[in-house]
This record gives sequence, C-alpha cells and structure tokens, in this order.
Amino acid sequence: AIAAAADRDLGGWTASWLDRAGTDTVVLLPDPGGPRHARRLLTTSADGGEPRRHHLRIGSYSRSRDAHAAVAPVELVATTDVETTGTTTAVQLPDADLHLLNDGDLTFAAVRTDEDSLEAMLGLAPHLPDAISRAAVVSTGWDMLAKGELSTGEFLDCVLGVLEIERSPGIVEPFFGLALRAA
Repeated sequence: AIAAAADRDLGGWTASWLDRAGTDTVVLLPDPGGPRHARRLLTTSADGGEPRRHHLRIGSYSRSRDAHAAVAPVELVATTDVETTGTTTAVQLPDADLHLLNDGDLTFAAVRTDEDSLEAMLGLAPHLPDAISRAAVVSTGWDMLAKGELSTGEFLDCVLGVLEIERSPGIVEPFFGLALRAA
C-alpha cells in the first residue's frame, strides 16, 4: 500500500530493512591514500551480507576559540550528508575536533568515529548544541561499552556530563538508567 501510494518500488528496501535481522556498523576511518581531509566510511552488516544503504549526517564540530566560550565551547563547523553504498564510501570532511556520525539520528546503525574524534566525542558531548546530538554520543558510548570497546569510567564521565546539562525528560530518564546500569 505504501509503495502504491508513493508510486515507488519498495521491494529492495523491504528485503533490506524488514526481512533481515541485525544492525549494520558504520565506521569513519582516515583515507591513507587520499588528500588531507579524505575519509572513508566502512559499512559492515551483522549477517556478513551486503550492508544496507544508510543516509546519515556527519556533524563536524570544533572547540570554540572564543575566550568567552564558557556558554558554548563547541561550534558546528559543517554538516555533511552522506548516503553509503556498499562497504566503502568516500567522504571529504573539514578540519574539526569531532566528526559525529549519524548526527541528527537519521539512520539505524551502530556508528564508530575515527580515533582522533573519540576523546573529543566523549568530552564534548555535554556541549553539543542539541539533545539529539548529545543522545547520539551517549548511545554510541553505551554500544561501545556493551561491546567492550569503551571502559565503564569513560562512559560514565560522558553520560554524567550530559546529565548535568540535559533538560529533555525523554533523554534524562533513560540516561539515568544507563548510568545506573553502568555503575
């Protein structure tokens, strides 16, 4: 019915998203053979098959250079919309302290940022400009903790920092639960 209303064939989408189990993982990596700002997204599927197509946004954030940045110590440098295709997708990103994958929560995937952005992601999470971006960081941290890729202390520092400033009840309650479970 949806395909008919949209006048589009949704057979491929249905097979990819509804008939398959598991969560794809999208990882941001430097492109060693590319120019300075070249990165690549490596997408893998849980079942080892062809990964799903993902439309996601990468938010590039830098620490503010403003001396009065206590209010907003992070500034958005750029957003880059990407649609992944296959296992490897090339992307050009600006200089930034943090490249936040799936900023805005546009796709359903586990995400991992490049090593250079990981520390910034965890430390700058409370200062990101909106609740969805902060939630994306905490969700990524929780997934990394569950998979043994992040220590409990690193996760707790991040989630407690977010909880200090978060005012969205839809985020505060579940994040208190995650903090308690981690502790």
